[in-house]
Amino acid sequence: MEKTGKPVVAGVLSIVAGFIAISGAAFIPGLGRFFWGLHRAYIGFFIQPGIGRVIFGIVAIIGGIAAIFRKAWGLALAGAIVAIPCIPVLGILATIFVSVGKKEFS
Repeated sequence: MEKTGKPVVAGVLSIVAGFIAISGAAFIPGLGRFFWGLHRAYIGFFIQPGIGRVIFGIVAIIGGIAAIFRKAWGLALAGAIVAIPCIPVLGILATIFVSVGKKEFS
């Protein structure tokens, strides 16, 4: 089987989306601390989405690593799909590249 760059591109896109999601999630609790003095109910509103973004970001990064090494196609696809809510354009492109490059995975 000829190796193309599709899985590598998909992996890089997933990893970038994951890092952006994690770095964006670090900003959300800061907003919660800002609103803490105004009303304590705001803190839960801002921390919960941050935790979800961190989890999605970690899965996207792990899936991206699996795609770069062309191992575990299912994990690479899951990472690309989870990257869609993080950064939609990068996630959709990563999903397409992982799907098209399925034959290259062991």
